[in-house]
Amino acid sequence: MWIGTGDSPSGVGHGGLFHRATPDNEFVQIAPTPDQPSIPAVRGVFENPDGEFWVLTHRGIWVYRHGRLSKLDLGEGAAAEFLDTANIQEIAIGPEGNHWIATWSGLFRWDGGTGTLTHFRHNLLDPHSISSNELISLHFDHAGRLWIGSDARGLNLFRSEDKGFQRFFSPELGLETVSEIVETSTGDLWLASFSGLVRFDPATGT
Repeated sequence: MWIGTGDSPSGVGHGGLFHRATPDNEFVQIAPTPDQPSIPAVRGVFENPDGEFWVLTHRGIWVYRHGRLSKLDLGEGAAAEFLDTANIQEIAIGPEGNHWIATWSGLFRWDGGTGTLTHFRHNLLDPHSISSNELISLHFDHAGRLWIGSDARGLNLFRSEDKGFQRFFSPELGLETVSEIVETSTGDLWLASFSGLVRFDPATGT
């Protein structure tokens, strides 16, 4: 069992990572180094298919491997610099094996095979850009399509690199802040929002 903590209700500041794996079931704190006992406030822990654990914090991603905790390095460039300090909300792996990362600085796609990190951001002049840079939730549906929930700007569907995103925003229907996305056996999406529970039909967009 893994538990992440933060030292303030707002989810910022210092945090800690604890693991219960000892014979007496006590929690042991995992620290980067003895002189650096804390990490940024933890949002969650994501387990990769290879067994590595990525720790989602309000300032980037940390990785736990071989008994050590260190900052995840995804290369150089503007996208990597943004991700290094971003408030990480959720990670999902797509059908092609890419990591998709929802943050409060936009959406990132990490291709581990090529080492390519792509950054998708809201653009006021582009109606096919993602609706907001403050993103909370991710879900791949049965058809392999990626749905992204935002903070106050509704739901997004990633169509393709060329076509961009399709936006669904309807305050009167509760499509504003989408914090969780769950798919039913019939293909409907149930959305947890600040307005309550919303059932969304991808076929009709309502």
